[in-house]
Amino acid sequence: MFQRIPSTRSSRSARRVWFKPLTAAVAVLIVLIGPVGAACGPSDPRQPDASHTAVTTVPVPLRDRPDPVLAGLVTAVTNSKTDEADGAYAYIYTQRWHADVTASHADPNEVTVIPMRQQVWRAADGSGRQHTCRLPAVPAAQVPVLIASVDFSAATCREQTHLRGGLAVAIGEPSGDPDQLLLQIQAQEPESGAAGVLRAIAAVAEGVYLDRLHRAAMLIVLSRVAGLTVIEHQKDPLGRDAVTVRTTTSLAGARTEDALLLDPGTGRLLAYQLTTTTAQGRTIPELVLWVATARVPDANTTTVPVALGGRVR
Repeated sequence: MFQRIPSTRSSRSARRVWFKPLTAAVAVLIVLIGPVGAACGPSDPRQPDASHTAVTTVPVPLRDRPDPVLAGLVTAVTNSKTDEADGAYAYIYTQRWHADVTASHADPNEVTVIPMRQQVWRAADGSGRQHTCRLPAVPAAQVPVLIASVDFSAATCREQTHLRGGLAVAIGEPSGDPDQLLLQIQAQEPESGAAGVLRAIAAVAEGVYLDRLHRAAMLIVLSRVAGLTVIEHQKDPLGRDAVTVRTTTSLAGARTEDALLLDPGTGRLLAYQLTTTTAQGRTIPELVLWVATARVPDANTTTVPVALGGRVR
């Protein structure tokens, strides 16, 4: 179905980690407007691996021709002469802005957001380390201003060390083959169409290091899925150049917009945004920013290339 990607090196097994902020974002949607398909992650981490379980899904509609912008990015990524160094651990550093829908406010339409920072070091067997910091909630309207200057030095932090299998996974091995990757992605939210594709890719990238082969496969999938709008020459919330891939869904008077923002040179994920507007007009934002991704030799290495002017905030 899709074009094949020539691999210049052996594909590294990568596992998918489901983190609470993204899962909670879709849970917010389900609570507010009713079920729209499976949640972003399994309710039980012992659920059978989706990559090895037969799942009946409705095929997501595909374009007659690949999106030209994403097809061009596939070519750039595939032909790149550079790739990432090997290392025993995937290092994923994200900044999250998680809507606190449980908070009570005098104004029923007010929304507060919890700033979070998460660093994950994960080995192929699911062992590793997770460091999460959380700040007090802030009004959602302040988020665009705070993103570039947020300081986690006074945050409440939690350190967790995981033994083998301790970091829960839903897809055992995200495939480097676009056809197989599409099947794996569809199985996560089989009723959510294009929106489910964006959510599943974002969830994979929260806990899995995507090398050049897997980024190219992801881009091929995105280039062929119908119902996605691709916009060039955008900026992500940190001011980085981006290509935006988005879709809008309406259900029961509510509207959701899912958006992935990609680096136009490397295909790396920069941001995932989920914005829900309820039938009552309440806007609930969710945001994940990828600050750094790399392969590192151990679960203590933090000196990796990062965004934000080379500083880890």
